[in-house]
Amino acid sequence: MEPIVEPVIFTEDTFDVHFHCSRKHDIEETIELYTRIMKLIGLKKFMILCAAFHSPTKFNYDTNLKSACVKREMSPNVYVSASFKHNLDNSIETEANSLLKQTEEYYQAGFDGMKMLEAHPTLSKYVGMMCSERFSKAFAFLEENNIPILMHVADPRKAWDKSKCTPWELEHNRFYDESLPTFDECIDDIMDLMKKYPKLNLCLAHGGFLWEDTEKSKFEKFLGDYENTSVDLAGGPGCYFAQDPDFFIPFITKYQDKFIYGSDTYNSAPYDYANWEYDIQYRPRCARDSFAGDKKNYDYAGDKYDGMNLPKSVCRKVFYDNAIKKWGETPRKIDENWLMKELEWNEKFYAEHEFKSADLKKMRKLLEK
Repeated sequence: MEPIVEPVIFTEDTFDVHFHCSRKHDIEETIELYTRIMKLIGLKKFMILCAAFHSPTKFNYDTNLKSACVKREMSPNVYVSASFKHNLDNSIETEANSLLKQTEEYYQAGFDGMKMLEAHPTLSKYVGMMCSERFSKAFAFLEENNIPILMHVADPRKAWDKSKCTPWELEHNRFYDESLPTFDECIDDIMDLMKKYPKLNLCLAHGGFLWEDTEKSKFEKFLGDYENTSVDLAGGPGCYFAQDPDFFIPFITKYQDKFIYGSDTYNSAPYDYANWEYDIQYRPRCARDSFAGDKKNYDYAGDKYDGMNLPKSVCRKVFYDNAIKKWGETPRKIDENWLMKELEWNEKFYAEHEFKSADLKKMRKLLEK
């Protein structure tokens, strides 16, 4: 039986704040794929979240440049949140100054905010917790200038319980042992961060996994105590919300200004290339059906749920208005001088890297035309 592919997922204005830029495709292919994805899903706008640092040996330092090039070419439909380059050999003070300088640079260059993967347990192992001195100057600047941050914190709670992990999760290192911060330590770090910077414009990806707090008290506190906090729906939390409608329908209605649509879409299908269109539509369909649908027994990755059938006015905020309120009606303009300067830096850094070097040549051609 062939997977169901719809003509389009969304027919109303939709802003997806959680796109990524895969390293597998060059700049020309990336722009073509994003254009196809926008049509296939029915998006009006989307935001690319850069991820420059994954570990001391795994980094993707051209991601800010490449994503900014996409933004330039697909204006005014694309926003970009930049990410930090880290040097773990630096002292904490030197690194704190470096991150502040980068934050100022990306803001002046025309990025729309910051993406932080650093609160993921596998990265905080190297860079420390969010409340550490390493990030203090950057967070102070971000708070003072009301610059939006989209941050990935923790992972599903079951990732710390090997017996609950699937074979795929174990194979792809989605199990975390005692060498990493625990789920609760990750969440408490963010709660402490908000005490330290109460006006921080912080959106937690994947609902912040805050629904896994048994009493939901931290979810309530994060959204209720701070004016600039929010969560996105990337990766399917909508279906988990829908499994507990008695709690989440009134909760989402109460905090309807703080839920923002995101899908975790790449410029390629993550798993099944044979069914590319179906894969691209899968997560957006889950978000739509869990929030706006009224059918029973939907399926998301084997989990069953009923649509919450939230009011159209609430869905309008979640799928468009809340993102516009946070990131603006139009994206900020990227500075052409910054693009050329960053291109030159990357050309030197990746001079011996065959694929990236070839991709950078295409970016240069794009910027010079």
